[in-house]
Amino acid sequence: MKSKKLILLTLSGATLLALGQFAGAQTPDCAPAWHHHGPPDMTAMLSHVLKLTDAQKTQVQTMVAAVQPQLEAIHQQARAAAEPIIKQLHTQIRPLLTADQQKKLDALETLHGSGSE
Repeated sequence: MKSKKLILLTLSGATLLALGQFAGAQTPDCAPAWHHHGPPDMTAMLSHVLKLTDAQKTQVQTMVAAVQPQLEAIHQQARAAAEPIIKQLHTQIRPLLTADQQKKLDALETLHGSGSE
């Protein structure tokens, strides 16, 4: 049960991140994006939010590097679990779309489809 909750939370977070990237708008008080392509730069995010000193940044970077493989494994598991659900959703949405919207959906599928990482 905990595994399902973790996957749902991960999927929710990934969806919010994806939607935020597609919206393309940031308010002036938003922090800069640390996750454009590839894994998020957790040290940069924490440094920005917490105003870490250089000594703290060095220590935090070591800690982040130690957990990065675990986080990447969780991300890959969640992505694999989400893929069939997202494909099913696209199949359901597709008939509602105009031809132009269908082309955009196809582009999204190509951009975020399997094998893009």
